[in-house]
Amino acid sequence: MYENLHLNGLVNFDVDSTLYWNSTEHDDNTATATDFSNRDQGWTPKQVNSGVMKVRAVRYF
Repeated sequence: MYENLHLNGLVNFDVDSTLYWNSTEHDDNTATATDFSNRDQGWTPKQVNSGVMKVRAVRYF
């Protein structure tokens, strides 16, 4: 999302203070999140308040 959307100017993410979840779940209680201030990615508890970016699947045929 950072490279495809933010760097191309398609979405203005709050890169200074927000984690963004993606759709990858680790288990019932954790999901993957990306810190756009440093591009770190890891598991985070779902109870943590994080930004949510609604996206739809884009497929090229």
